[in-house]
Amino acid sequence: MNDTRMDMYNRLIEREDQLHARLEALEQSQELVYDEAYRRGSVHGRAMLLETLQALHKMESERRQMLLRVKLARALLAHEMHRQQDEQAEQTGEQAGSGEPGSR
Repeated sequence: MNDTRMDMYNRLIEREDQLHARLEALEQSQELVYDEAYRRGSVHGRAMLLETLQALHKMESERRQMLLRVKLARALLAHEMHRQQDEQAEQTGEQAGSGEPGSR
């Protein structure tokens, strides 16, 4: 069971890394739109540039929401894994102590 939790934890880390990469790409895309506006002015039309930026911003917001959920899931899973590890250590300590005379 611990292996499956560790596998899930690793998958969450991978997903977090993917989301960070996508967010970076979206930020770069927004900068390209700003650069295009600077270089060419309103050749493409202000409305089209704004629409493009708004679409990129919406995608960025959605990815940030996904990242929030992934990070929370990872934190909660790490807590569960740590708690389980502590419980196992306590049980191991109790078992080792109960079999030895004078261990208490």
